[in-house]
Amino acid sequence: MNILPDIRLTIDGVNISILQLQALIAIATTRSQNKAAQTLGISVPVLHRRIKDLEEKLGIKLILGTPRGTVLSEHGNEMVNTYKRYQSRLKNRTNPCIACSPLYSHLIMEVVSPIEREGHQIDMFVGDDMLNKLYLDMGLVDIVVFDDPIYVHREKEAYEYYEVAEVVKDTLIHVNMGKKYIRYKYGAQRIGFSNLDIKGKKYKIVRETRDYNQLLKSGHSFFINRSLAKREGLDLQSQTEPSQLMHSIFALNVGKGDELDLLMRKLDHYHEK
Repeated sequence: MNILPDIRLTIDGVNISILQLQALIAIATTRSQNKAAQTLGISVPVLHRRIKDLEEKLGIKLILGTPRGTVLSEHGNEMVNTYKRYQSRLKNRTNPCIACSPLYSHLIMEVVSPIEREGHQIDMFVGDDMLNKLYLDMGLVDIVVFDDPIYVHREKEAYEYYEVAEVVKDTLIHVNMGKKYIRYKYGAQRIGFSNLDIKGKKYKIVRETRDYNQLLKSGHSFFINRSLAKREGLDLQSQTEPSQLMHSIFALNVGKGDELDLLMRKLDHYHEK
């Protein structure tokens, strides 16, 4: 029995079904709606309806009629190429994989390095919570260490099997320089801004950055993780009581295997160090 995971694409909030993707791929391969329908074992009207429904939802043309047959538009080609690229990465993946943000990549390396010295191979992705959530949805990673604990509680409901480990506790530093804020791409920023909302504070997010140095130079208010400030030697005072911005960092595991079990045990015990 050959069982392989699959992925789905979402474009501007519209979920693209596997059947619709297969229709586009068949047209790209055969350059004919008749031949594409035959390849898929469906009628031409059914094929046409799948494509038209998708075009109407997205508001873009996906196929074009030419003297040499039916071809995909630029948007259609982009969708098919994206699907094939990620599907290839998914099928070629053999090692367990963990994803995290730059905030905790050093921590993950502390956990992964001893495991790899024992002969195990662990792959690692580094991105923000949204990107790592996408990798998880696509089956490209087994474990995600989320900056914001809300993702763990939301994501675990989508999986029949999951395991959660508390890795470490952290808090945000609130640097208040007025109503204009620059938002850091990493960390549990939601907690900081939710605290402002609860207190009825007026604010405006004017910029977003992946570079913490830009926070310091911006002249605007911001939130930054205390662990990062400490690691970089930044002397910052918080205008909000740290206990109000404290949160746990969790790892969510949706895969199975001895290496993943070992990795989760190491992550779960990290906060005891």
